[in-house]
Amino acid sequence: MGERHIPHRHRATSMEARLGIVTRLPKILIVRYLGPIVAVATVMTGIAGVMTGIAAAEPLRLDLAKVDVGGEVGGPEYDFRIGRFEIRNDDFVTFLNDALANFDNGRGHYIYIDTDTGDVYVNTDELGETGIGANDRTIMMFSPAAAGQIEFVDGTFAIVGDAVDYATHPVTGVSWYGAVKFCNWLTIQVGIDPDQRCYSEAAADDPDGWHPVTITNTGWSLRDLTDEERESLATGFLGYRLPMDHGAEVTAAFNEWYKASAYDPAAPDVVRMPDFGPEVAPDHWIFGFGRDVIESADANFLLSGDPFDGFDPASTPVGFFDGINLLTDLTVTRDTDNPYGLYDLSGNVW
Repeated sequence: MGERHIPHRHRATSMEARLGIVTRLPKILIVRYLGPIVAVATVMTGIAGVMTGIAAAEPLRLDLAKVDVGGEVGGPEYDFRIGRFEIRNDDFVTFLNDALANFDNGRGHYIYIDTDTGDVYVNTDELGETGIGANDRTIMMFSPAAAGQIEFVDGTFAIVGDAVDYATHPVTGVSWYGAVKFCNWLTIQVGIDPDQRCYSEAAADDPDGWHPVTITNTGWSLRDLTDEERESLATGFLGYRLPMDHGAEVTAAFNEWYKASAYDPAAPDVVRMPDFGPEVAPDHWIFGFGRDVIESADANFLLSGDPFDGFDPASTPVGFFDGINLLTDLTVTRDTDNPYGLYDLSGNVW
């Protein structure tokens, strides 16, 4: 995901909930390197923008968990922090409205908003702008219609809240371009030097200009990151980015996603072959909540019995399966944070 994959809006089946933990990133999660300087700046909740002269957005409720180096054989050889929950709709609305107010700086550069639909595209110029229709722009960042939970009304983005208040549900309808723009924006938003952003940005006529900063435009047009480029991205920049998967479904030196979602020394120490999906390595769980079986109380999947089954989209709020919330039959959900304290790594949207 951190390299080139695109998140989708989808309601997972029980089998897909299993597949999601090892093959693709089902939601927008954020990662930040825990380096010598960052180690003293680990409390992210409630931090607002500090860029002088730039309109600052409302603070986000960031909650990051530390994934320690070591333990996983062949896994990442560095500490990193990863979001405990998916990025929520209200977080993404904060980003969109702040970008809308800051087209003349890094918060809103390269963004074009279609005022008819609210669709967000990569712009043809560095300065962001609005207009009626896409006007030949084709690289989508975000589509409210695809998401179904965010709308553009009277010149501003807002949460759809008719039958369900979707503010705390995970954002969907976001492309890879939109996800990395969010990461770059978030880097600026919390006061990190813009030079520490993890992704390059470019105008719409240069789609390969959007890439991790450790690879060139030409390189990105031809291949994925090398291990040297992954290491430089993972340990050389303090900005926010997407978790890397190393292009692998198994343990790998830069597969942050697999370690954060599945590794646990308390898991069975033998290889298992699930009914659906690739084999699972020793000391790793099949499901992202730290078990090898899934039940309705564990995650949101098709007809899982949660209170949102009858709605479209039928996502659940982030962290809904917390041991407190109830299913429709009044069964108490299981507290499904995994050994690192991460929620919703299986099921919901991917």
